[in-house]
Amino acid sequence: MDNPTAGVDVVRVVTVLSISRFEEDHLAMERTFDNAEATLYPNCRVRIIRCTEAAGALPVLRGARIPIVVCDADEWPGGWEQIPRELQVLSPPPCLILSSRFADDRLYMEAAKRGAFEVLAKPIHGSEALRLIRMAWLHWQHRYGLPAAEPEAREPLTGT
Repeated sequence: MDNPTAGVDVVRVVTVLSISRFEEDHLAMERTFDNAEATLYPNCRVRIIRCTEAAGALPVLRGARIPIVVCDADEWPGGWEQIPRELQVLSPPPCLILSSRFADDRLYMEAAKRGAFEVLAKPIHGSEALRLIRMAWLHWQHRYGLPAAEPEAREPLTGT
């Protein structure tokens, strides 16, 4: 008997955790990847999980292998600097992309010094977000030798 699914490619999903208090940040990320042309690799799409606070992000990160975190660097009490430290305890730690309205040389240098992967200027433009997330995904995949994509899930994960 022939297998009706033989030759059909499985769609893989790369999860990106978006941490921001601002709805427009989440919407910009979602719009970027709603476009069918915006893929990381053939048959590989992105799922965005929203978190409105850093404290809600850690349980989500501990519960699933998430290779990329995009975090708003502008609005965190005490600064964003604790986020990279908290991510480093995860195995394997995700690539951190900071988003900021103040994406200047000083922030780029500070981000690199603290272990962030890259800085994304706000307002978030789809082409730049897509480029940075593609780079982070490839970096994470090569660095840890792990598949960064999983078979498409039926029920999405949610953050707080």
